[in-house]
Amino acid sequence: MAVEIDKDGNGVFYIDEKGKRIAEILVRINNKTLIVFDGNGQWRKLLHQLLAYAKKNDLKVLQHCLYINH
Repeated sequence: MAVEIDKDGNGVFYIDEKGKRIAEILVRINNKTLIVFDGNGQWRKLLHQLLAYAKKNDLKVLQHCLYINH
């Protein structure tokens, strides 16, 4: 599992296996808020990492995709 956030706050949490991306969650950080936009593949595996990142960086989490609640 990995995370990439650029200098503008756009980023992705992802899992690659054997050179293929099997899961990702697209995010943006703005005003101490981690905004979750979209996810695909086995994105549920990334939720723990995303929440740990938010806690470590004192970020509020705001989701903008309906299925992330399920």
